[in-house]
Amino acid sequence: MDAAMVGEAFLGAVVGVLVDRLASLEFIDFFRGGKHDESRKKLEETMVELNKVLNDAENKQFTDQSVKRWLEEVKDAVYHVEDLVDEIATEDLRSKVEADFPRGKKRFRDNSLISTFTRFFDRGGAKYSKLGEMIVELDQFVRKAKDVLGLREVAGRYWSQTRLPSTSVVDESCVYGRENDKNEIMKLLEDDKPCGTFENVRHFSCVQRNFDGVDKLRLIKDAKCLRTFLQINHRIDRYGSLRKMLWLSNKVLDEIILGMPRLRLLSLSQYEFEELPCSIGKLIHLRFLDLSNSRITQLPESVCTLYNLETLLLSLCHFLTTLPADLGKLISLRRLDLSDHSFGTNLKEMPVSISRLKDLQQLTDFVVGKCSGSGINGLKELNSLRGAITISGLENVTSGDNALEAKLKEKKHLQWLTLEWGSTTEDSQKERDVLENLEPHTNLKILEITNFGGTRFPNWLGDKSFCNMVRLWLHKYENCFSLPPLGQMSSLESLRINYCPKIETFPEGGLPSGLTSLRIWKCEKLKSLPEQLHTLLPSLQSLVLLDCPEIESFSEGSLPSKLVDLTIRNCEKLVGGRRDWGLRTLPSLTNFYLGGESEDVLESFPEEGLLPPIITELWIVDLRNLKSLNGRALQPLVSLKRMLITNCPQLQSLPVERLPTSLSELIIRGCPLLEPRCRREEGEDWHKIDHIRFISIDDKVISETISYSH
Repeated sequence: MDAAMVGEAFLGAVVGVLVDRLASLEFIDFFRGGKHDESRKKLEETMVELNKVLNDAENKQFTDQSVKRWLEEVKDAVYHVEDLVDEIATEDLRSKVEADFPRGKKRFRDNSLISTFTRFFDRGGAKYSKLGEMIVELDQFVRKAKDVLGLREVAGRYWSQTRLPSTSVVDESCVYGRENDKNEIMKLLEDDKPCGTFENVRHFSCVQRNFDGVDKLRLIKDAKCLRTFLQINHRIDRYGSLRKMLWLSNKVLDEIILGMPRLRLLSLSQYEFEELPCSIGKLIHLRFLDLSNSRITQLPESVCTLYNLETLLLSLCHFLTTLPADLGKLISLRRLDLSDHSFGTNLKEMPVSISRLKDLQQLTDFVVGKCSGSGINGLKELNSLRGAITISGLENVTSGDNALEAKLKEKKHLQWLTLEWGSTTEDSQKERDVLENLEPHTNLKILEITNFGGTRFPNWLGDKSFCNMVRLWLHKYENCFSLPPLGQMSSLESLRINYCPKIETFPEGGLPSGLTSLRIWKCEKLKSLPEQLHTLLPSLQSLVLLDCPEIESFSEGSLPSKLVDLTIRNCEKLVGGRRDWGLRTLPSLTNFYLGGESEDVLESFPEEGLLPPIITELWIVDLRNLKSLNGRALQPLVSLKRMLITNCPQLQSLPVERLPTSLSELIIRGCPLLEPRCRREEGEDWHKIDHIRFISIDDKVISETISYSH
């Protein structure tokens, strides 16, 4: 095995792919009527004969050097055949695409295909001559295998009958035992060997920290046979810092691309560049292109000539504002990743031609533009979409009928749908009509709706037919006065209601009994939670209430017994009645967070008997009047491991009693009176905490006796 063949696919798999492609209807149609159809048949027959002896050769190569050398020679020949076959298939794709994208005078497809065939093979005769030479060479390999090496036709896996990709691009998850090869190729890079060293390398991957200079990158730019160039993602170094990315100028990038014409996979996600050169269109074999994290503002139109491209990754491209108008020419595209989970995509609209990508399976983001040609109807034919999609710019949808054109109800493979309005509108009825007609398929599992400007929710939300939905997040509903009835959504596990300032009560239909997580934030007029929570939500494990000042209290015994996490912040009336919550009776409560204002003046916390002894994590945050911690209440917390005290400006000291001996992590921030008392060795309260393994004050570690994972 050639040490430079990092990630090499099995030869039998490559041959199997070629046999399938040569026998495909597309190939037969492409050659039909041409004088070279006999050559296609002969090539197919020869590849089939070669495939028959490969099983025996794969077994004997380890004991017979002659067989091993034969396999290496065959490998080179087969990859050259694959390149030519791929060129033919690409030309066929190009002709079909151009027939669907006419320019000027209308062309007829049959004439276009004939002229394409003639142009491909007959101009100068070079391609036909090359095809003939390949057939002769492969035939000689078959004869040598049988007559000289004595290889037999061994029954076994026939590769073309297994599930194979349309190209030999390697699946890295299936590559084993190549560490020695990787070490050797990295040694070549470190020794600055000349470019010729890499002339037979087909698959190359590396970690940037070991391969981080432009000069080193240039070493493999003339690896003419290279099919895979993959940078392993290690943007965070061993110390948790963001690793500096290598800057590539347009000239260097252009030079690299032109030097690798046979690439199937190209990953540039670990490099920083502002422009992708037009030469990218020369990579006609490309299936996978990763430009994530780059600073590009647009893609060159030549990208749209990559007719074999199946995956295009543009995640975290913060400066990308537009996509090519002819994106729809990428008829092989299955995956288009535009995601930016931190800030959202900056694209202004989608190209009109995106509606032609009917086989697209992943589209992370769809932006509805202001122009009529970039509307939501671009989703109409994309019924193969699966996974997650965010549809934003919904304020630009002109009417409910316009929304209906997206046909979301027909997209049965989608599992996660996010609907976003960029701004609210005065026409609340239009907003409601739009959302009413964006009803998804009932297979949907996760639904998020943001910045909806209607006064009422659509009729379908909460319907029992959505029995597969497990998560519903509703964010920023400034005009809604009531929540939809959700009690019939039998599978719902997580519910978030954020920034709904006009909602006062929960719906009469109640909440789904299977809820495990409930989060309510900024519902300033909400006065109470549903009564008898322990009965209504027996499976609830996490309850988060933030900035809900009018919620008055939990009645004792009303909190579910399975509650594990309880977070209360800026709920003044509720915190005032904390002694009545019955927390000590909760057998599963291990995490408790208390923060913000209280109706009473909270100067000491916690009260004795308030918390159950099984608490393992305690957060005390933004208690502006807090002056002391109650040591008698903390001592019984024998399971407490982590404690965080943040933004308590009047907290003067730690309790006289030492903090619980079980405590292994203490984090203090924004407590100016407490900080000097906790200084290592010299602070007045140091002896109270010197048993704690990890201590951090104002983000500075002052004690760390073990390696602690956060």
